[in-house]
Amino acid sequence: MTDTRPLWKSRPEYPSYYRAPVNTLYKRKADKVRPVNSSESDGTIPVGHPDWQHECLKKYHTQYRAPDIRTEFDHLLKPRISVIARGARLTPEREITLLVGKDLLPRERALFRELLFKREGVLAWEWEHVQRIHNEVMPPQRIKTVSHEAWQHPGFKIPYALNAIVIEMLRDRLRKGVLEPCDGPYRNPWFLVGKKQTGKYRMVNAAMMINKVTKRDANMPPIADEFAEEFAGMAMASLVDLFSGYDQIELHKDDRDLTAIQTPLGLLRQTTILQGASNSVAQFQRVISVILHSIFGTKARLFLDDVAVKGPRTTYNDEFVEEGIRRYVLEHVQNLDEALYLLELAGAVISAEKSQFMMKGIEVVGWVCDINGRRPDEAKVAKVTQWPTPRSKDELRSFVGLAVYFRILIEKFQVIMKPLYEILRKNAHFMWNEVHQVAFTEIKSRLSEFPSVLPIDYDFNPFLMIVAADASIKGWGGVLMQARNGVRNPARYESGVWLQAESKYDAGKLECRAVLMAFKKFRHWLYGVYFVLETDANTLVAQLNRTATDLPGALVTRWIAWIQLFDFDVKHVPGTGNGAADALSRRPPTEEDLHERDQEQDIDDLVDTEVLYLRASCCPVSANVEIPGDPVIDVLHEGYSSESEQIARYLTTLRRPGRMSLSEFYSFKRKCMKFVVQERHLFRRVKGNAELLRRVLDKKEDQQAALKSTHDDLGHKGREATYALIKHRYWWSRAYEDVSKYVKTCSLCQARAPNRLHEPAIVTQPLLLFDKWYIDTTRMPPEDGERVVIQARDSVSGWPEARVLHSAKTESVVQFIKEDIISRYGIPREIVIDMGPENRGGLTAFLEREQISRVKISAYHPGSNGPVERAMRTMKDALSKMTEGYPIDNVTRQIKRPWRPHFYSVLMADRFTVNATTGMSPFFFLYGKDPIIPIELQMSTWSMLLWHEVRDRKDLLAMRARQFEKRDQDIEEAILRMRRLKEANAHFFDEHHLLRNDRFAQGDLVLLHNTIRSMDYHSRTKLQFRWLGPYRIHTVKSGSYLLSELDGTVLYDLTHQPESFNGDRLKKFYSRKDLNDQEEASSLPQRNPNGRPRGQRGRGSGQGRQQHEGWIETPRERAPRRRGRPSLRRTRGRRS
Repeated sequence: MTDTRPLWKSRPEYPSYYRAPVNTLYKRKADKVRPVNSSESDGTIPVGHPDWQHECLKKYHTQYRAPDIRTEFDHLLKPRISVIARGARLTPEREITLLVGKDLLPRERALFRELLFKREGVLAWEWEHVQRIHNEVMPPQRIKTVSHEAWQHPGFKIPYALNAIVIEMLRDRLRKGVLEPCDGPYRNPWFLVGKKQTGKYRMVNAAMMINKVTKRDANMPPIADEFAEEFAGMAMASLVDLFSGYDQIELHKDDRDLTAIQTPLGLLRQTTILQGASNSVAQFQRVISVILHSIFGTKARLFLDDVAVKGPRTTYNDEFVEEGIRRYVLEHVQNLDEALYLLELAGAVISAEKSQFMMKGIEVVGWVCDINGRRPDEAKVAKVTQWPTPRSKDELRSFVGLAVYFRILIEKFQVIMKPLYEILRKNAHFMWNEVHQVAFTEIKSRLSEFPSVLPIDYDFNPFLMIVAADASIKGWGGVLMQARNGVRNPARYESGVWLQAESKYDAGKLECRAVLMAFKKFRHWLYGVYFVLETDANTLVAQLNRTATDLPGALVTRWIAWIQLFDFDVKHVPGTGNGAADALSRRPPTEEDLHERDQEQDIDDLVDTEVLYLRASCCPVSANVEIPGDPVIDVLHEGYSSESEQIARYLTTLRRPGRMSLSEFYSFKRKCMKFVVQERHLFRRVKGNAELLRRVLDKKEDQQAALKSTHDDLGHKGREATYALIKHRYWWSRAYEDVSKYVKTCSLCQARAPNRLHEPAIVTQPLLLFDKWYIDTTRMPPEDGERVVIQARDSVSGWPEARVLHSAKTESVVQFIKEDIISRYGIPREIVIDMGPENRGGLTAFLEREQISRVKISAYHPGSNGPVERAMRTMKDALSKMTEGYPIDNVTRQIKRPWRPHFYSVLMADRFTVNATTGMSPFFFLYGKDPIIPIELQMSTWSMLLWHEVRDRKDLLAMRARQFEKRDQDIEEAILRMRRLKEANAHFFDEHHLLRNDRFAQGDLVLLHNTIRSMDYHSRTKLQFRWLGPYRIHTVKSGSYLLSELDGTVLYDLTHQPESFNGDRLKKFYSRKDLNDQEEASSLPQRNPNGRPRGQRGRGSGQGRQQHEGWIETPRERAPRRRGRPSLRRTRGRRS
């Protein structure tokens, strides 16, 4: 017998639709971690057994099944497969917690109650009811990642007061099998989020680190607007919420370590797919779609974790199919039964308390859907209806911007809003009066009525579709409607604004253009169906009803030709009967309208494609007739791809390709609009220029020939110039990328390109006093046989030592180091010196004997020896000024003012002068006191007066002690100042130069800058290559590299030692093929990498602003130069 006990009697009254409360977390867009767009694929198909239903049924048959009782509804419902006893889970106490429609008849309630008992195994109230979806449906899910290193995130600290709660939550998840112990190398952060219930928390495993290395799963949920439109007009529907849906899908054991978290109970990992993982939504969507595959789209749809079950779009006038059971209720019950049966068979469970059953209306994705259509959510409408009276233009503009969002729901929306628009006009004063208040109140009142729209229903042929269009000076408006039972139900309201050129058309053209725009907006609903066009323009009706007699190329004739591609009849209606379209056409334009118009595909392109360029080069056949065994005829010459052949075949026959769905065909048709067939060749149309066509090149050889002709044969122009030659003549997919790659990998262009990149500046930390010396020599005008100055400078204090030598010989340099450095300051740890001829052989042996480390300077990079190079320049400037320009008698050729007598005066001045790097003079750095200069002997200063107070040894010792204490403080402060200045200079250098993203790695192919060419201004060097090579990186050093030939031979310097090259002289070499065969390298010169004959020493460095490797700098690409400098003077050298 049927159990007719009343259900849900203690439930409070609730509306015909129910809004389920949801807690959400917000993360800013900038903080979201995106997965990796990797093109690699292992080719696996993410599905389980092809006949999973049969396999799962066998499982249930092998298990003990609780006996079921026979009822009068058995013939209407699927059999019971649950292994639990009837009523064990669906108890009377739990029955009253269900959300069920209140308009059911008693026998319909009994039918639904029996459905619940049949599907008792899919209902869940507690965690104990949750189980895993069977592997026959879908195998355990994988987290596909790119190559990476394991991570150990420190995590977030949990408040000690919550430790007991956290431990209990972890134990509960361990009992449920959601977590399990782990000993893997990963550790992710996790945290707690408070729920609305007091004392309840949600544990969140932060998946940012996992998402960084995860390959993107491109599966997407349905579009929200389309999803809501499917359920608009349903007489009854149900919304089923899966109980902790992610925890019902198993995660593969090989990927569980990726989800590990450190907890008070140790390292634990997830056994199910992870909430927050970037691919979890796609995986969940795929699993549930497989389960509901047989009814997907027709009876049920999935959106995220909600399964919406459909019902009929009519009540059948409350027709009864059985006693006490209406037809539309039975149809929905059976749809719901089939959906729950498939979920139960797959092992899934639903949240019985959160699900909504047998509802006359449900809320999905922000829309309330019922038999009257769909209308916006109350909360959204409340924002408009509760808006206070505006007190300024800004407040009114905000209100209008929000209200316009609902304009598609309200007829004559713009007519009502017109007084408010007038206030917002430019130069209009804000004066609020009764007229504005009436309009403001009226629009809120209309929205409070919750207007709705009904989607187009194609299942009922007698229902007539209607398109109403109208135009005004400001724009156009259109309405798509469907007549049902004598009532016109709006489905879509659309409108738009005219471009400046369009607004100058006469009234006849505007009306025709309005129909054209409306058809374009509604074309996806109008293709392949008959409808009626309603317009209030008599001229347009006459034009559409007669054969065109104007010239074929006339503007309006082309528009009408495209309009007549649709199947419709035109009907004239008075202007008063076309109010909705008229109102939409007269509304003032908004920023949204202008943006949408900019983003639209040009309607003229659409017309030109479908009307003017569907030219057949062979006899066309009917587009609607399928010819059995129709042979495939090539409509293009050889050299085209199969895709191009398919496009050309459609353009010449207008026949839809076989095995292509309607949605795929619409996308394919839009693509074909961009092409034209001429003389058995395929051409690509140019947007905005119907007369210019570009020939399609699919064959790789043809593309390479075009690239070679436009680049190699026309002067090796840059990327933009080469692409400009290509794009006006030819087209193929990714042509711009191919041009970029071709120009980028042109060996001759790379060898000639003037652009160079810098490597980031390296900040060296100061050593101890006199531990490191910079040494350099320079040639001077000869005087008394002395022509060379050698100078050394301490890296910390800047203390200089210098001598005048007769010649630059190794013995002289060694003697200078012994007498002026070692004998005075001890043996240094490190000496920085270049590789001049005087610094080889004997000097190398001496330094090795004394165990002094030598830093060799790369050729053409004096910045590495910056402190002494700069000091040498300062000394030469000072000597030039002391000698008043070093004049020479024109008659006797005698030197009037020699520099030699001033040399040690300049050296003394260098020691006494304050250094901007340390903030003190080298003399003060060493001795802790300022030096006494000659003028102080004539006019005493404060430092001279202090020493007159010293009368005995006691005073002298006290004075000296104070000096030494102050000296230690000053030295420490000077070293810190030097470190700050170096960091500031490095930052300034990096900001004002174009830097290479990454350092070169061993094995990279590079080109070497021909620096000697940039220093030689002779005409013979003007046509030489700026770069030599290619070479291979042999060894990576700190700030420099060792190079080798392609066969592995290391490049040596003049001392037969491996020569180091600074990164500023190198740039990456791009090859079109493997350089192991050296085919590309054969066209470049292989010379001495220093660019000079053996035995000749060159100096200098390439200066100037640098640009990206391999590209010619254009004004558009050139970055602006900053003019600011740090407050501290920066060093000129690269290495501090």
